[in-house]
Amino acid sequence: MKTTFFKDGSPLQMDREYYSHNIGEITIYPVSVSDRGTYKCQFDDGAESESRQMKVEADKRQVTLTADRTIIPPGGSVTLTCSVEDPAGLKYQWFRQTSDTSGKTSLQTENRDDSHTVISVGGRYTCRGWRHEPTFLTPGSDPVTIQETVSNRASLTLQPNWPQIFSGETITLRCEIQGGGDTQWTYEWKPDKLNIPPRHSEYRINSATESHSGEYRCKGRKDSYSSTEWSNVIRLNVSPNKPKPTLIAHNTIIPVGGTVTLTCSVRGSPDWKYYWFKHTSDSSEAQLIRDGVPDRVISVSQGGLYHCRGGRGDPLFFTENSDKVTIQETISNRASFTLQPNWPQIFSGETITLR
Repeated sequence: MKTTFFKDGSPLQMDREYYSHNIGEITIYPVSVSDRGTYKCQFDDGAESESRQMKVEADKRQVTLTADRTIIPPGGSVTLTCSVEDPAGLKYQWFRQTSDTSGKTSLQTENRDDSHTVISVGGRYTCRGWRHEPTFLTPGSDPVTIQETVSNRASLTLQPNWPQIFSGETITLRCEIQGGGDTQWTYEWKPDKLNIPPRHSEYRINSATESHSGEYRCKGRKDSYSSTEWSNVIRLNVSPNKPKPTLIAHNTIIPVGGTVTLTCSVRGSPDWKYYWFKHTSDSSEAQLIRDGVPDRVISVSQGGLYHCRGGRGDPLFFTENSDKVTIQETISNRASFTLQPNWPQIFSGETITLR
C-alpha cells in the first residue's frame, strides 16, 4: 500500500539526495536542522497517523576546513581536511558549490568516517560533522575556494600583428582556446578593465591611444572555479603621433628622355601601401598619381613637386604627408645664342644685340 509522508502539513518530495524511501518508511540521513518539524504519514486509502514532532539541535563544535593547496594543476588533485573539535564518533559530510549563486551539492552519497578527502575539480567547498545516535550536526565550516587549472591552453594573438601601433589605428586582440571542443568558454583578460562588460574572446581597439600601451593576457573559464592557465603575453606599444614618411630623390634633375627614382620610407611594419602625389606649383592642389601601391619606389619622368604618404589597416589608417621634393625636368628643345652684329671686336660706343 502506498504511503505518503508529510512534514508541517506538506507532502515530502522524495527527490532529496539523502531520503531513502522504502514501503511504509523513510530514512533521513544525515538529519539537518532544517529537518525539524511535525511529521505524519497517510495511506492511499485515506488512513493517516498521528503527528509527531522531531527536534534537531545543531552541535556547537568548532569546524575548520583546510586544503594542502588551493590550485589544482592539470591532472592533479588537492587534499581537503575537515577538523572538528572533539571528533569522537563523528562522520563527515563534504559539499561543493560550482558558483557563488549555485546551491551546494554533496560529494558522495555515503558519509565517510575519514576526515580527509581528495578532490580533482574546482569549487567552493565546505564540510561538517554529524552523528546519528543521538542525532546532531556540527556547524558547517567556512568555505575554501579551490581553483582548477584545466589542460587546455589559451593563445593570444594580435591582428594585424604589427610591432608598432600608432595612435588612431584599429587592432584586435583574440583569445583562442586550444583543444576546447564544444565547451562553452567564458574569457578573462588582463588588464582587468577589459572584463567590463561582456567577457568576449576578442577585444577590439577601434582607435588606439597611448593609454592602450601595456601587457595583455587572457584565459578561458569553464565555470567560476575552473580555468586555463594565463596565455602568452602581448605587449602593445602605441605611439602618440602619426609617423611621417621620408621621401628621397636619387636625383633632382630629370635628364632629357630619362627618369628620376623616388623612394618613400615609413618606419614600422612592411604592411604599408604607398600613395604618391604631384603638384605643379607650391599653390596647386595635389594630384594623386599612385593609389595604394605596395612599392615604395617609383620612377617619374616629369618635373614637379612630389610627396607621398603611407596607409594600412581596415579601416584605412594614413600617415602624415612627407616633405615635398622638387624635381626639375630637362626638355629636349635646345637654346641657341647669337650676337648681332657678329663682330669679333667690339669698340666703346658701338651698339650690339644679344639674342
